[in-house]
Amino acid sequence: MLKFLANKLPNTGMNFAVWDWSKPELYGIVLGMLAKLDLSGTLGIRKSEMLDFIIDVEKGYCATSYHSFYHAVDVVAVLYYMLTDLGVQKYLTNLDCVALLIAGLCHDIGHVSKQIKMDVWENLIIMVTCYNRIIN
Repeated sequence: MLKFLANKLPNTGMNFAVWDWSKPELYGIVLGMLAKLDLSGTLGIRKSEMLDFIIDVEKGYCATSYHSFYHAVDVVAVLYYMLTDLGVQKYLTNLDCVALLIAGLCHDIGHVSKQIKMDVWENLIIMVTCYNRIIN
């Protein structure tokens, strides 16, 4: 997070390559993006609380090839780029901006497959497995 806040991370704009980072580094990058959008002032929470939330969100993602935590962070990076580099932020409130990034981070939690059709029973088993992983 500190390197992101100090603008010392390469390729965090449209050239962001999510697979080049470890999960702990991604936690820090997402937290840094939220911090730059005044997370603490907007939501009234500490950065440590948001970090806990980001880690919990990651636990909610199932092991799929596409709808994963990495995909979610990639979506957050594109949204952040649009807000900051493309100037969309000036048309939204701080709360809108933070909510948009949180929505991007959470949008595929529990998504179990990249396939549209999937056996209902298999889907149920995977969902229960993911749910148990989240609450434990």
